[in-house]
Amino acid sequence: MADVLSVSTAAEPPVESEGFDLVGILSAVEETAYTWDLETDKIEWESNAADVLGVRRIDEISTGLAYQFLIAPEHAGVRTNALNVLNGESAPGGLPYGVQYRFRPGGRRSQDSLWIEDHGRFWPAANG
Repeated sequence: MADVLSVSTAAEPPVESEGFDLVGILSAVEETAYTWDLETDKIEWESNAADVLGVRRIDEISTGLAYQFLIAPEHAGVRTNALNVLNGESAPGGLPYGVQYRFRPGGRRSQDSLWIEDHGRFWPAANG
């Protein structure tokens, strides 16, 4: 459970709320979040991912391979290479990474594209 301090008028004291709307906050700044299990290649997205990324359905990007297919060809290896560089290293809080690449929500032949700034933490398994 997370507590959030609400700001109110000067006459009223601040009030803590029971929680906050993470997806609403992410949507407001046109961001989303995911967890990618490299062993199974399954990606679990926040519920706003399809809207933020401009894909029709979330199942279009539910695996690393499917998502990779929508990255512009000239940037296809950027995301994978960023994680491969970290392979073999470890840290209790995960290893930070950050990459930027062009994403084509309608497929590689589509003219529509957006720039993605992908950053997070990587926890390699014992087997790499």
